Amino acid sequence: MTDKTLRDALSAKLGVTRQRISQRAQALKLYVPMSTEDATYCLAHQEGFALDEYLPAQTLKRVRILLRALGANPDVPSTKDRPKPRGKAKARELVLAGGVRLPDPILPKRILDDASKMATTSYLMLYVFENSIRYVIATMLANEFGEDWWLKAVIPHSLKKKVAKCEGEDAAAWRSGRVAHPIYYADVNDLIQIVQRNWPVFRKLFPRPNWFANHVLCVELLRNTVSHMIPLQRRDTEWLRDNLSRWWAFLRENSAALKSAKR
Repeated sequence: MTDKTLRDALSAKLGVTRQRISQRAQALKLYVPMSTEDATYCLAHQEGFALDEYLPAQTLKRVRILLRALGANPDVPSTKDRPKPRGKAKARELVLAGGVRLPDPILPKRILDDASKMATTSYLMLYVFENSIRYVIATMLANEFGEDWWLKAVIPHSLKKKVAKCEGEDAAAWRSGRVAHPIYYADVNDLIQIVQRNWPVFRKLFPRPNWFANHVLCVELLRNTVSHMIPLQRRDTEWLRDNLSRWWAFLRENSAALKSAKR
C-alpha cells in the first residue's frame, strides 16, 4: 500500500487529486513495468521529494532500481538535477527525420535520445535489410514462376495459414496504407523456409542454403529486440551495419541473377 504521508504530500504540492496522482503513476508504468505504488514513489522523486525520508530501506532499494531504469538519478531528487526554468517552461520535443515532431513531457532525456538514435540508425537499417530480403525472394520466384508465384512456388503451409488469418478476421491488426503482398506477412524464419523449399530457383543466386540462413538470421535476432522497444547496443548496431553492407555487396556482385528471366 502506498505510503499515505508521501502520497498526500505529493498531492498537496501538485494541487491535484489522488485520482490524478494515480493517472500520472499509470503513465510511468508504460515505460518500466512496476506496481502503482512504486510508480507513485518514482513520481514523487521526479517532483523533488527525498524518498529516504518516507520509505523503509527495502522499499527504497526497490524504487532506486526502478528510477535507474527510467533514466533518473535515484540519489538526487529530480528537481535538483536541472536548473530552474526562466519564465514559462518550454515543452520538450523529439524531432525525427522529415520534420516529424513528437512532444513528450514525461520521458527521461536518455530514453528520448535512444528513440532518436533508433529512428535514424537501427530501425532504418532493419527496415531496409528485411524488405530487401523480401524483394530478392519475390524477384527470383517471379522470374521463375511469373507474377502469380505465390500460388505456384512451394510456400510453407504454416505461412499460408498465417497470411489467410491476417487477411481475414484479424486484418485490423495489420492495417497499413499499402496493399501488402502476402510475402510482407512473412517473418525471417518464413523467408528462410521459402528459400530452402525452392532451392532449385535460389541456387542460381546463393552459394548454399545455409549461407542465406546464417546471413539473415541477424535480422531476426535484432528485430526481436527492437520490437520490444529496447535500444540496441553499439556493438549490435555495428554488427547489423556490417551484415547489411555484406548483403548489398553480394547483391551487386550477383545482380545478373536477379535480372535473369525464366529459362
